[in-house]
Amino acid sequence: MKNKLRFITAAVFLSNLFSAAYGEDAPAKKWSEKAQLTYLSANGNTKSSTLGASNEFQYNWTRAALDLTAGALGSQSKEEVTAEQYFAAEKVSWKLTARNYAFERTGWDKNRFAGIANRIDASVGLGRELIKTKRNDLILELGGGYVNEQRVKAPREDFSSGRAYSKYVFAISPQSAFSQDAEYLHNFEHPDGYRVNAETALVSAVSTHMSLKASYLVKYVNQPAPTFGKTDTLTSMALIFNY
Repeated sequence: MKNKLRFITAAVFLSNLFSAAYGEDAPAKKWSEKAQLTYLSANGNTKSSTLGASNEFQYNWTRAALDLTAGALGSQSKEEVTAEQYFAAEKVSWKLTARNYAFERTGWDKNRFAGIANRIDASVGLGRELIKTKRNDLILELGGGYVNEQRVKAPREDFSSGRAYSKYVFAISPQSAFSQDAEYLHNFEHPDGYRVNAETALVSAVSTHMSLKASYLVKYVNQPAPTFGKTDTLTSMALIFNY
């Protein structure tokens, strides 16, 4: 796990160094990149460490946009692995009108401590900017798709799915913002197997290219894999590098 996390962390920083150098010669910037690094170490009566790294890349055309994300998070306590997560996703959106758009997204994640050995989630749908002002931004997305997942201690399953997603961003000041994400994922084969994800975050700029992020993430699975709990939460403080 340590080697994987070190590799992802190194890739994030190398990618950003390359992007910064390339950006100096680019006449018109159509892309943006955001690297996030989280680290927590405790010593004494409790000896544990948590390391997380992720990267988000976005490229905008006149009417279309591409989003790529990837990351990993791992925790150790007394040299024993207590958490290990990996994820990657892509999303392509196409503007239909000033506020409406269509999208396609595919994601992969692995979190064996939450009972997920491998999961692929693909969907298509429509989105709309419900509110777009100087300080407030609210979007809503609705769609349907397909999920193929291998759970720990359970057989592989595949099923049609539905998705409802909303994100609200409030600009507290030019340097800081509050955001709230909420996502509902429906299982059409087994309606009780729905999932809910929510993240509350506060981001404050430290400099032109660096910000601090405090967040609280909740992941709820109504029918988890056998012996696993329904709810996972993650509270974190992270450094964000923007380009």
